[in-house]
Amino acid sequence: MIKFLVDENAGYSIIKYLREQNYDTKSVSELFPSRDDIFIMGKADQEDRIIVTNDKDFGYLVFKSNVPALAVILLDLEMNLQL
Repeated sequence: MIKFLVDENAGYSIIKYLREQNYDTKSVSELFPSRDDIFIMGKADQEDRIIVTNDKDFGYLVFKSNVPALAVILLDLEMNLQL
């Protein structure tokens, strides 16, 4: 079963969508507001959850600092709208 931990910067629409698709989804903003990235990665690792985030620092922690993580999905939701 795929389980997610959605970082507080990813937005509630991501959490809502994953829950509507019946994924086991926990929200950092609901459970661990304002906690640091290392804490979030530890929780995700303990529960075998995939981190969903907009924060590029998670990539640094995984690849440069060797902090354990099942997976990190980095969202780039920047939209350039021109009228």
